[in-house]
Amino acid sequence: MRVTTGIKLLPFSFNWFFHEHCFSNRKLTGIKITSEEDAIEAMKILHSKGPKTVVISSSVFSSDGSIISLASTVANGKNEVYKVQFQKLNAVFVGTGDLFAACLLAWLEKDKDLKLALEKTIATLQSVIKRTFEKAKALAGDGNRPTPAQMELQLVQSKTDIETPPNIYNAVAL
Repeated sequence: MRVTTGIKLLPFSFNWFFHEHCFSNRKLTGIKITSEEDAIEAMKILHSKGPKTVVISSSVFSSDGSIISLASTVANGKNEVYKVQFQKLNAVFVGTGDLFAACLLAWLEKDKDLKLALEKTIATLQSVIKRTFEKAKALAGDGNRPTPAQMELQLVQSKTDIETPPNIYNAVAL
């Protein structure tokens, strides 16, 4: 019996997205990621297991507070790896991984360009979390730490940035 729900199934069934510290990454690759080189090697190992696209959503390898996102794809026997670097905000956000995956998949489906999809995804996330952090600080008041409820992602307020991300990040080919 086949049930039709009207939902379009995206053609990304063999793509993996993960954070460099996640348990499944080490279990799947045998590599503990402690550097950008380790991350790229882990991505190559994952490619060898079948997925054409592998993305590490966030990694911190430097002491300057910057985060990198890495994306790798294999097409026509050629491997392309991209990196976007951005500053970490000193706050804890819930739901950013889900937002990252949703944005990346949406932009991959729309643009069919991993580099552009990564740039738009990071721009969207940074816009949303900066707006969230500013609102949370205002709600908490001077000198007070925002509560988890105040740190709820400002998705509705970020509609324009989600639909049309600012062009402020450039993914570098490695």
